[in-house]
Amino acid sequence: MTHNILFRAFSNEIRREILQTLERHERCVNEIVKELKYDQTTISHNLRYLNECRLVFVHKRGKQRIYKINERTVRPLMKLIDKHLQEMEEDIKKNFNID
Repeated sequence: MTHNILFRAFSNEIRREILQTLERHERCVNEIVKELKYDQTTISHNLRYLNECRLVFVHKRGKQRIYKINERTVRPLMKLIDKHLQEMEEDIKKNFNID
């Protein structure tokens, strides 16, 4: 069951975009909204899910909630996924008929 929760987090395009944004540096909700061009409710909902999965952490800075990627686990995982995709790109494209 726990695997399903984690894979559900990564299967959502908005959540992946948020993670990629937070990979560069921590940000508040408004900065993520501005960069990704989704409404605040959508971003907040997805940040809550990512936080509940412990893929991101949140801390307060004044009145703002600042979100940061889980450096210990998520960054290495995303690097591993990138490496896999690089190494298998041609096979994946062929298998899914992608040019």
